[in-house]
Amino acid sequence: MNILARGTVGLSYNVGSPNGITLVKLADIVAESFLAKPKVLLGVSSDRQLRRSKFVPDVGLAQNTLGLKLTVDLETAVKRTILWHQFDNKNK
Repeated sequence: MNILARGTVGLSYNVGSPNGITLVKLADIVAESFLAKPKVLLGVSSDRQLRRSKFVPDVGLAQNTLGLKLTVDLETAVKRTILWHQFDNKNK
């Protein structure tokens, strides 16, 4: 809501976490958040750079201009997102 109320029109704000995470770890967190745990399948790229990549968003703009702070850990955020989608799909 802070970005909606105080953000600058036309700017893009990254609201992820400043903490890096691999795709494998993220997939495991998502899978563990479901009651019926899906199997995580891994594929290997021939591009060495892709195999070692981490996602580390630059949240500096949102932190510096709007005071963005990390208040929910990744596991909780994933669980809440899944619950929201499950609830939303039941009401369609």
